[in-house]
Amino acid sequence: MLISCLTTQAQNPNWTMPPNKFEGDLGEYTLLPPEIPGGPGYNGAAATNLHAGYSDNNGNLLFFTVDEKVYSVTNGESMWAFDIKDNLSRPKRGFNERLILPMGNSCTRFAILTVGGYDYVGSKESWSTNARIRLYMSIYNAEEKTPGN
Repeated sequence: MLISCLTTQAQNPNWTMPPNKFEGDLGEYTLLPPEIPGGPGYNGAAATNLHAGYSDNNGNLLFFTVDEKVYSVTNGESMWAFDIKDNLSRPKRGFNERLILPMGNSCTRFAILTVGGYDYVGSKESWSTNARIRLYMSIYNAEEKTPGN
């Protein structure tokens, strides 16, 4: 008889899957942080295009994205931080991939890279031709807690 014990360790201990997240250390699904009472925060909606999250060295979720929305996390509650937009102020929900990178030696500034379409059909991004696909970068500063920053 062969007995095997499998364990996994993810690079990011929190995998976002709106409206939930998977905590690898605990091996369980939990809800993403709810909105701060009376404030603009995450309402539990599922992503239609992309989602991502970033955790600190202790495994605490610092912020997460659902489509074009970025939410900061404080004391287990979420607050809308800003929308990912292009230079024409159009929301960038993106498609394919979203990457979050710390900027330099900072523990509070992050680059959010989103692949998105330049063309729009109605109010939604279109990626009908590869020649019109763009890479968009937004900066998230965790020290700025005011919505819209």
